[in-house]
Amino acid sequence: MQLRALAAALAATAAILSSGALAAPIVFSSAGAGAADLTATVDAFRAVLGANLGAAPNPTHSPGRREINWDAGAALDGVADPNLMPGNQFNGLASPFARGAQFATPGSGFMISRRCAQDGQTFPCGGSDILLGMGPAAGNNVNFRAFSAERIFTPIGSNIMDVRFAVPGSAGVTASTRAFGAVFLDVEVANLTTMEFFDASSASLGVFGVPVAPDGGFSFLGVQFGGGERVARVRLTLGDMSVLAHGQFSDLRNDLVALDDFIYAEPAAVPEPATWALLAIGAAALVRRRRRR
Repeated sequence: MQLRALAAALAATAAILSSGALAAPIVFSSAGAGAADLTATVDAFRAVLGANLGAAPNPTHSPGRREINWDAGAALDGVADPNLMPGNQFNGLASPFARGAQFATPGSGFMISRRCAQDGQTFPCGGSDILLGMGPAAGNNVNFRAFSAERIFTPIGSNIMDVRFAVPGSAGVTASTRAFGAVFLDVEVANLTTMEFFDASSASLGVFGVPVAPDGGFSFLGVQFGGGERVARVRLTLGDMSVLAHGQFSDLRNDLVALDDFIYAEPAAVPEPATWALLAIGAAALVRRRRRR
């Protein structure tokens, strides 16, 4: 009876995962001129995901959330502007970088802004309102401010980046999540800045537009999947321009966008749909074999 129940449960799970009959995702979205305009939405997204599990390994895979705000103090000074930050910076084995997130881009890499302390607190320093030599003092209408002081973040050489997940603190154990959100800086044109979610088979779970904010303002988009979907990759498209290097950006088009906080549900290693199906088939075969006996 136990084998029969196991086979039935696994078969039902496989059917659900392959049926496409999944609940609609829950979208958290807001924009405004100041960081405070996002607070209620961001806090609601955090509350849905659960407690912040910090930056250390999580061997018990407790439910909750992870956050990246690029502000790990002096620990990030060596990979800040003008240096490139490695894509695996936040997929480390120990605190403060065991957060289970891995980044990739078609461009040349990633860059975070400098702390003001790195520049002797002399304005314009690389903190809350300047990235890579650009900001209100640069005279080029690029107006980035930090949502959480004081660093901000961007891919270099491309306006596209991908986020993949691993079990935090593991030796690269592939994982997935049920929710992901990000703060976007200076989104001024509708339908150019988006997030697209993919499952482990690279099937799209949907494309979601980031709301437009006033010049120099803040936007937040978070998406929670509650129908059994697991997110293996998130593609962020930032406007239609890109930062090329310190103080340089691509040909003038419509919108140059940067990033601040990432917030996502705790990544966990889970069986893929094909694995569930194989387990169900195997369990059913065991039931049949036992019946013959």
